[in-house]
Amino acid sequence: MKNKIMLRSLSLLLVAFLPALALSAEDEAEACWKKGVAAAALAQDHLPGKIYAKFEQLDGGGKAKSRNEIWLEWTPGDKEARLVKAVEDGKDVTRQELEKRRKMREKGREKNRGQAISVSAVDIHPLIASAGKPVAHKFLGREKRNGVDCNAYEFRKEYVRKIGEKERIVVHFGKIWLDAASGFAVEASYTYDPLPAMVKQLEMNTVFVAQGDKVFVKNHDIHVRAGFLFIKKRFRMNLVLDDYQEAAQEERQ
Repeated sequence: MKNKIMLRSLSLLLVAFLPALALSAEDEAEACWKKGVAAAALAQDHLPGKIYAKFEQLDGGGKAKSRNEIWLEWTPGDKEARLVKAVEDGKDVTRQELEKRRKMREKGREKNRGQAISVSAVDIHPLIASAGKPVAHKFLGREKRNGVDCNAYEFRKEYVRKIGEKERIVVHFGKIWLDAASGFAVEASYTYDPLPAMVKQLEMNTVFVAQGDKVFVKNHDIHVRAGFLFIKKRFRMNLVLDDYQEAAQEERQ
């Protein structure tokens, strides 16, 4: 009888304590999120010194039909990244590409050409807001990602996209995983709305790297399925970013 009373008391204690445990888990997840946002903010005024970009057009089976690759380098104070190497379907076309850029620069069109690749943290980091609103989030639970014990979140980010002289609000939404211990971003998978004209599906996947108390985008992949009537096309773009350095004041967002 005594044992039954003790067990019943223990059960009542656990029932009373469980809500507190749940609240503690939510509080911990919120603290983790704030750490992730802080680490992203510290990286906001940095740009990669080395950039590799690969553009591929895919066939119906997902294999590359054509491939263009470029290697760029950037130094703080430079107005633009320098082309180091360009390869088209395995053929080195660096000299031809440099000549094209020289002619376009003379015509004053190089600025528009450069907008094709953006490596700004505001553009590609899910935790950095750009529309005057914090990134909305919802804690989903614990998950393993790349061997790391993570907190998983749904997120919704309002992003100001510039098209020429006009600005448009685009919503980035998806899932992001933060290291449960440090709060540092590990990986993200998301899309945005509205999609560009004739784009049927767009998926972005990002892998992050930590340097000290900052977290930077390391790999950024974009998969696009587009089409109009009977014309269907699929594309894939991959960015690899490295050697981050603090940007000059005039280069910051």
